Amino acid sequence: MASPLGRSAYGYAPLIPALALQPVNIMKYILVALLLTFQQISIAAPLETALILIDERTEQELGSFSSERDALAAGLVELAKLGAKEVLLKFFLDLPKTNKKNELLRQAITKLPVTLQARIENTESNPNELLPKHVLGSEFRSIKSGAKGNSGWLPLIDFSRNARAVGFIDSISPTFFVETYGSQAVGSLHFHALESIYGSAFEIKHGELHLAGKMVSLNQKGEFEYEWLPYEVHPYVSLIDLLNGNVIAEKIRGKYIVFGYNGKDIHKLDTPVGSMNAHLAFYHSLVSTIAAFENVSRENLH
Repeated sequence: MASPLGRSAYGYAPLIPALALQPVNIMKYILVALLLTFQQISIAAPLETALILIDERTEQELGSFSSERDALAAGLVELAKLGAKEVLLKFFLDLPKTNKKNELLRQAITKLPVTLQARIENTESNPNELLPKHVLGSEFRSIKSGAKGNSGWLPLIDFSRNARAVGFIDSISPTFFVETYGSQAVGSLHFHALESIYGSAFEIKHGELHLAGKMVSLNQKGEFEYEWLPYEVHPYVSLIDLLNGNVIAEKIRGKYIVFGYNGKDIHKLDTPVGSMNAHLAFYHSLVSTIAAFENVSRENLH
């Protein structure tokens, strides 16, 4: 999927005919157009996103193995071959499976940068270890998050050891960027996705959260409140097409990939724009978050 805010989203095209009718304003038009173009380039999300789904067609061809770890591993390998920039793997990988399938996925995670999913769940009596590399710096503890707990569903250490990041997902409306696990600050899925998409690390400046040089406003619960974009059907690539070699590289190369599930067993979530399948809701929330951040960024330029 293309970046949610392209040039047309800035609405400067209508300026062109109005100014073109006034020859004396040609230089003014050129300056305005250059300024708007510069603003668009300077604040637009530089990394495009794409969606890979295990859908019902994948399930029909692969059966019950469609979301097993060997199938996920095969998908990651193909994404690496096609030049994906990074993958957010939207599956909980906290429970043990067969050693062979675990090993296939462990190896696949080394093929390209991968963000794994976690969540806070205080009823979990035996959580996997959260490696120090997946904990945020102590300065992020200044953000008092409403999402906090002492246990959770964390990926198996064999997977997280090779992952670029482990992101927590405990709310999408509104969303948290920083959560608290035990006494440590940890990043959410949105946190790590935006860092990768913008090619910039979140920072704490004067007690406020910043990304790409711009302040990100949070409420008293540490939530990022944003307006969801109107519902749309997001184009996606079916895992079975990816595995069968039926996907052209241009759909994948250089993009940030969200790899999720949309098969017959998917549950639904109520969102501000209606009921949506859970992983589609997450993807739509990510796209909406980017759009909201772009709007905030654009306002900060004026």
